[in-house]
Amino acid sequence: MAVYTNAGGGGGASSDELTAARGDVLKGKTAVTSDSSDEPVEGTLELIGDAADSHVLTGKTYYNKDPKTRRTGTMPNRGAVAQELAAGGSYTVPEGYHNGGGKVTAKSLASQTGGATAADGDVLSGKTYWKDGAKRTGTMANQGAKTASLNAGGSYTIPAGYHNGGGKVTANSLASQTSANAAAGHILSGKTAWVNGSKLTGTLAVQSAISFSAAALSATSVRISWKNPARGPWQGVFIQMSTSGNPGTGGGTRKYTGAGNNPNQAGGSNYVDIGGLNMGTTYYFTCTSYCDALGWGSSYNVAATTKGKILYDNGYNPYGMYDSYEIATFYPTYVENPGMPGSGSDSIYKFKTPVIDSGYSKMWFDLYILYAKSNYPFLNASYTYKREEDRYPKQVSFRDTNKAVVGNKRIAIQMAGSGVAIQDIRFGWTGYDQYALNGNGIRIYKIWLE
Repeated sequence: MAVYTNAGGGGGASSDELTAARGDVLKGKTAVTSDSSDEPVEGTLELIGDAADSHVLTGKTYYNKDPKTRRTGTMPNRGAVAQELAAGGSYTVPEGYHNGGGKVTAKSLASQTGGATAADGDVLSGKTYWKDGAKRTGTMANQGAKTASLNAGGSYTIPAGYHNGGGKVTANSLASQTSANAAAGHILSGKTAWVNGSKLTGTLAVQSAISFSAAALSATSVRISWKNPARGPWQGVFIQMSTSGNPGTGGGTRKYTGAGNNPNQAGGSNYVDIGGLNMGTTYYFTCTSYCDALGWGSSYNVAATTKGKILYDNGYNPYGMYDSYEIATFYPTYVENPGMPGSGSDSIYKFKTPVIDSGYSKMWFDLYILYAKSNYPFLNASYTYKREEDRYPKQVSFRDTNKAVVGNKRIAIQMAGSGVAIQDIRFGWTGYDQYALNGNGIRIYKIWLE
């Protein structure tokens, strides 16, 4: 729009060149317009701007409603602002003019999700996560609340994966794992064991046989008797033997180890026979119960004298045997009587200490026949005794029905069992020529009663 003011005071333009109207001229100002017939008119255009200084670039001037007042803008000129943002970050756009060249840039997702250490197995299965700019899905098993019960010595392998804290591994009670019916009396003394959840100390010890006794069975054997324990544990007895007093558990000679002839009857009578002994000898025995698993029980001492009474034994002469005719020769280990040639008399042996025959059934002789005339003689052996009511001595004899050939002999005379003292022992010869012994005789090694 062209407006010509009257400020110049003269001249003008033709009306067809004027296009302005009153409303195009500021109020209070005059100008020639198209509707003023070349006469200046006062304009009616009013300034209605609503800009404030802060809306105008700093350093720039402008007019607002008041055409007489020129104002200067205060809006900062920010130019081209550049900014980089991380995920989740923000940038406050500053007040002012921006020329359109600025840029706010988001950092790459890879740069912001790099350096993570989680692997798929570290993230629950089905759950997603970002790593190095990529979205990944976890593979860790979700175990939830696992439960298990363990016996002593058992184990539970915890499965890989996530556990929600509600699971529990429980040890079964000791009582449930040590169910048993033993009592302290069933467990070895001093040993411990767990029974129904309780630790017990055993009191079980060796039970001992009782009522031991010893009695001679013969001249060479003794029977040891006892009562088995009424209850176990008991395995048997071991027996030590001595001829010089009680041997104890370690002295003398071990003669027996075992459970006897009736081992299985609790509280029953039992026994064992000890053989190979010497006649007429007192033996001392220590009998001790044992059980291999527990050791030794109680010991008992008993003694017995074997049957048989030694009258003469290889020089041992306890009753003072002597030859009544004083022709026998006593050697260190035997007595020899060569006989009485031509006399036909018996060899007679007496005793300085009386020998009582009660309780014995036989008198035994170990001897050797010397120089016998094998064609004729037989050996007679006898003993005599006399009771108060007897007028004459009684004689009990033995006759060797075989010819008395030279050599070793063992013969026996049946005892009368009269309970009186034996007066003498006689050896004689019978045969077709009993008065012509011609030096026949005997060598005596041993005489005993049994």
